[in-house]
Amino acid sequence: YVKTKNDIMDARVLATMGCLQRFKHHWTPPKPIYRQLRALTRFYSDLHKQKTVLTNHLEALNNSGEPMPAIIKSYQKLVKEIDKSIEDNLTEIRKLVATDSELQQRVQKLETIKGVGFITLAIIIAETQGFELITSRKQCVPTPR
Repeated sequence: YVKTKNDIMDARVLATMGCLQRFKHHWTPPKPIYRQLRALTRFYSDLHKQKTVLTNHLEALNNSGEPMPAIIKSYQKLVKEIDKSIEDNLTEIRKLVATDSELQQRVQKLETIKGVGFITLAIIIAETQGFELITSRKQCVPTPR
């Protein structure tokens, strides 16, 4: 039992636990295709977040007392550029999935699930490394916080 809570003590406790416990599975790095897919899907999510921020700013400007046309035009231009980047990124994700037949088959099977689209599947597969680390159904179910 440790009363002190800081980075040094956390590191010490984790190191001790690591030495004392025998782990069933050793960590293995993800396959390159999953690392690439994860990078692309995370970038896709980042672009969507940026677009939301800019769209909200644009809406706030439009609803303000005296919107400046130059600023509004700049925001609209940025949103268009992000839209293009999102489309380019989605194309890259599709190309990457097409390069691996096993991954492509997995995506095609999962796309038959009603209400689940390509990008959702790409994100799930990327973050779970193609479900390689999943050993039970419970691991896929979100837990309340």
